[in-house]
Amino acid sequence: MSEIEDKRITLEEAAKMVPNGSHIAWGGFGYQRPPEAFAMELIRQKKSNLRIMTCGSEHDLDR
Repeated sequence: MSEIEDKRITLEEAAKMVPNGSHIAWGGFGYQRPPEAFAMELIRQKKSNLRIMTCGSEHDLDR
């Protein structure tokens, strides 16, 4: 039996894949499981002109 390839990446690597000017969508429901660490990594990398669509996790955009 062959091993399953681990395709996980870090938040830093994921944020690097988002070009400036992107349209991105993320989930979460209210205060449960929002991608706040990812939002902070986008800010840390100075990503700009992003259009972010959410479903109940709008508080992530407050920073």
